[in-house]
Amino acid sequence: MLDVGCGPGELMELVQNQFEKAELTGIDFSGRMLDISREKNKRAVHLHMDVAELDEFKETFHVIVCTHSLPYYKNPEQVMKNLWRLLAEEGRIYMGFASGNSWYDRMLLSLVKLTTGPARYPSHEQYKKLAAPYFLIEQVKIIREKAFMPRIAVYTMKKVVL
Repeated sequence: MLDVGCGPGELMELVQNQFEKAELTGIDFSGRMLDISREKNKRAVHLHMDVAELDEFKETFHVIVCTHSLPYYKNPEQVMKNLWRLLAEEGRIYMGFASGNSWYDRMLLSLVKLTTGPARYPSHEQYKKLAAPYFLIEQVKIIREKAFMPRIAVYTMKKVVL
C-alpha cells in the first residue's frame, strides 16, 4: 500500500494492525509528520518527498490511498497521471478529501484555508473530470460526521486502461 501524504501515519497504523503482512510505504512533504509516523509504523517505508516527485517511483502498488492532501497539490492533473502509473492493473485507489460541493461547503473550507494555506477543494463534478482520463469511479462515500463539517467524499477507483 502506498499512502500519499501519509501525515502522522494514522491510516498506516490501522492497516498494519489489521494486516500484519501488508507492505506499507508512506510519503509526505513534512519531515515532522514522517517522524511521528515512523514511531507508530516501524515496518513501513517512509519517504520524505513532494508529491511532484512521484515520477521517481518505479514499482507499482495494489492499493494507493490519498486522504485530505489532494486540495493542496499544485498540479493535481500530474499527480493523477503518476498515480495511474503507480497503480497495479487490478489495484484500487482510495481518494478522500473535503469537497467544495455546495455554497455551505465552500464557506466552511474558506475558513479552513486560513489555518492550512492555499488549497483548491474540487466539487464532485470537478473531481470526476480530473479523474476521468485515468480512473473509473466505482463508489463514492460521503462522510459528514457533524452538521458543521464540510462534505468529505471518499472515492474508490480502478485504473482505466489507456
